[in-house]
Amino acid sequence: MRYGDCRWVDIDAMDKDGVVVVCPIAALEQHGHHLPLLTDTYLATEVAERVEALVSDKVLLTPTLWVGASDHHLDFPGTVSLPNTLYIEVIKNVVRCFVRAGFRRILLLNGHGGNIAPGTVAITELA
Repeated sequence: MRYGDCRWVDIDAMDKDGVVVVCPIAALEQHGHHLPLLTDTYLATEVAERVEALVSDKVLLTPTLWVGASDHHLDFPGTVSLPNTLYIEVIKNVVRCFVRAGFRRILLLNGHGGNIAPGTVAITELA
Protein backbone atom coordinates (compact mmCIF):
# COMPACT_ATOMS: atom_id res chain seq x y z
CA MET A 1 0.00 0.00 0.00
CA ARG A 2 1.12 3.52 -0.66
CA TYR A 3 0.75 5.93 2.25
CA GLY A 4 0.15 8.91 0.00
CA ASP A 5 -2.61 7.15 -1.95
CA CYS A 6 -4.64 6.61 1.23
CA ARG A 7 -7.30 8.99 2.44
CA TRP A 8 -7.23 10.06 6.07
CA VAL A 9 -10.23 7.85 6.75
CA ASP A 10 -8.29 4.88 5.32
CA ILE A 11 -5.41 5.56 7.72
CA ASP A 12 -7.85 5.96 10.59
CA ALA A 13 -9.56 2.63 9.88
CA MET A 14 -6.36 0.69 9.15
CA ASP A 15 -5.21 -2.22 11.35
CA LYS A 16 -2.10 -0.51 12.69
CA ASP A 17 -0.69 -3.75 14.11
CA GLY A 18 -0.89 -5.44 10.72
CA VAL A 19 1.40 -3.14 8.75
CA VAL A 20 4.87 -1.66 8.89
CA VAL A 21 5.26 1.95 7.78
CA VAL A 22 8.31 1.97 5.51
CA CYS A 23 9.81 5.43 5.12
CA PRO A 24 12.77 5.62 2.73
CA ILE A 25 15.22 8.40 3.61
CA ALA A 26 18.00 9.46 1.27
CA ALA A 27 19.82 12.50 -0.11
CA LEU A 28 20.38 14.87 -3.02
CA GLU A 29 24.14 15.14 -3.42
CA GLN A 30 27.11 14.53 -5.67
CA HIS A 31 28.10 11.02 -6.67
CA GLY A 32 31.15 11.68 -8.77
CA HIS A 33 31.20 12.74 -12.40
CA HIS A 34 29.15 9.80 -13.63
CA LEU A 35 26.05 9.52 -11.42
CA PRO A 36 23.05 11.81 -10.86
CA LEU A 37 22.52 13.84 -7.71
CA LEU A 38 19.52 11.73 -6.73
CA THR A 39 21.43 8.42 -6.78
CA ASP A 40 20.78 7.67 -3.09
CA THR A 41 17.13 8.59 -3.48
CA TYR A 42 16.68 6.43 -6.57
CA LEU A 43 18.29 3.43 -4.86
CA ALA A 44 16.39 3.71 -1.57
CA THR A 45 13.12 4.27 -3.41
CA GLU A 46 13.67 1.24 -5.64
CA VAL A 47 14.44 -1.06 -2.71
CA ALA A 48 11.38 0.19 -0.82
CA GLU A 49 9.11 -0.17 -3.86
CA ARG A 50 10.29 -3.74 -4.44
CA VAL A 51 9.55 -4.63 -0.81
CA GLU A 52 6.12 -3.03 -1.07
CA ALA A 53 5.42 -4.97 -4.28
CA LEU A 54 6.28 -8.27 -2.58
CA VAL A 55 4.28 -7.72 0.62
CA SER A 56 1.90 -4.88 -0.18
CA ASP A 57 -0.63 -6.07 2.38
CA LYS A 58 1.94 -5.73 5.17
CA VAL A 59 3.77 -2.55 4.13
CA LEU A 60 2.58 1.02 4.04
CA LEU A 61 5.14 2.81 1.86
CA THR A 62 5.68 6.54 2.29
CA PRO A 63 7.21 8.85 -0.31
CA THR A 64 10.99 9.02 -0.08
CA LEU A 65 12.46 11.85 1.96
CA TRP A 66 14.96 13.07 -0.64
CA VAL A 67 16.75 15.66 1.47
CA GLY A 68 19.30 14.41 3.95
CA ALA A 69 22.31 15.38 6.00
CA SER A 70 24.91 16.04 3.30
CA ASP A 71 26.88 19.02 4.60
CA HIS A 72 30.10 17.15 3.79
CA HIS A 73 29.17 17.43 0.08
CA LEU A 74 28.23 21.12 -0.01
CA ASP A 75 31.40 22.04 -1.90
CA PHE A 76 29.92 20.16 -4.88
CA PRO A 77 27.38 22.22 -6.85
CA GLY A 78 23.88 20.78 -6.76
CA THR A 79 24.02 19.30 -3.27
CA VAL A 80 21.03 20.12 -1.07
CA SER A 81 21.47 19.44 2.64
CA LEU A 82 19.90 19.99 6.01
CA PRO A 83 22.17 20.69 8.98
CA ASN A 84 22.35 17.67 11.31
CA THR A 85 20.35 19.42 14.03
CA LEU A 86 17.50 20.22 11.64
CA TYR A 87 17.63 16.77 10.03
CA ILE A 88 17.28 15.18 13.48
CA GLU A 89 14.17 17.27 14.13
CA VAL A 90 12.71 16.43 10.71
CA ILE A 91 13.12 12.69 11.29
CA LYS A 92 11.68 12.93 14.81
CA ASN A 93 8.66 14.89 13.61
CA VAL A 94 7.99 12.55 10.67
CA VAL A 95 8.07 9.54 13.01
CA ARG A 96 5.88 11.35 15.55
CA CYS A 97 3.24 11.86 12.83
CA PHE A 98 3.14 8.12 12.16
CA VAL A 99 2.91 7.42 15.89
CA ARG A 100 0.16 9.99 16.30
CA ALA A 101 -1.77 8.20 13.55
CA GLY A 102 -1.51 5.03 15.64
CA PHE A 103 1.39 3.20 13.98
CA ARG A 104 4.03 1.52 16.14
CA ARG A 105 5.95 -0.46 13.53
CA ILE A 106 8.02 2.07 11.59
CA LEU A 107 11.06 1.36 9.43
CA LEU A 108 13.33 4.18 8.30
CA LEU A 109 15.03 2.71 5.22
CA ASN A 110 18.24 4.72 4.92
CA GLY A 111 19.96 5.17 1.58
CA HIS A 112 22.64 7.72 2.52
CA GLY A 113 25.66 7.27 4.80
CA GLY A 114 25.52 10.87 6.03
CA ASN A 115 22.09 10.20 7.56
CA ILE A 116 23.36 7.47 9.89
CA ALA A 117 24.71 9.62 12.74
CA PRO A 118 21.86 12.16 12.90
CA GLY A 119 19.31 9.40 12.25
CA THR A 120 20.70 7.44 15.20
CA VAL A 121 20.39 10.53 17.39
CA ALA A 122 16.78 11.02 16.26
CA ILE A 123 15.85 7.41 16.99
CA THR A 124 17.60 7.50 20.35
CA GLU A 125 15.80 10.69 21.35
CA LEU A 126 12.47 9.26 20.22
CA ALA A 127 13.00 6.08 22.20
